[in-house]
Amino acid sequence: MRDQTVHFFDLARWIADLEPVSVFAAGSALSDPRLREHDDVDTSVVTLTLSSGALVQIDSIRRTGYGYDERIEVVGSTGMAEARRRRDGHVSRYSHGRVVEDGLHPGWFERIRPTYASALGAFVESLEKGGALQSGLPSLRDGLTAQVIAEAATTSLHTGVSEPITS
Repeated sequence: MRDQTVHFFDLARWIADLEPVSVFAAGSALSDPRLREHDDVDTSVVTLTLSSGALVQIDSIRRTGYGYDERIEVVGSTGMAEARRRRDGHVSRYSHGRVVEDGLHPGWFERIRPTYASALGAFVESLEKGGALQSGLPSLRDGLTAQVIAEAATTSLHTGVSEPITS
């Protein structure tokens, strides 16, 4: 919750432009059972209830055998918006009745490498300008709120019940 899913708590708030009021989390240590010794999980499902009553489901799997997989679907009563997986390349090979496409990035850093320098540059620029962040960039409050949600999700993971989110 604190090191992986926390980023999606932040993203969910940004996409919905709403605050979560409660969180329920369930998880297991499936790909690395040693995580149980540290009271941690590698596979989890989290449900956030937003202030409007809308629900957000976040599935997190620390390791997949097919690459770094992230995608977003927003489903409503009148339609759906989807941000699909980002493949490692843009090549499709057609041969013998099959289509073979490039796979997913092998890990998180490979996936974010193109944008990491830009994000780090914006951060350094804000520091050089006296800490004033550009409009639209995440704030300290955004980061702290994501951490509050992660703490409530961690509590829910251990208690097995939905936890209120209080900031």
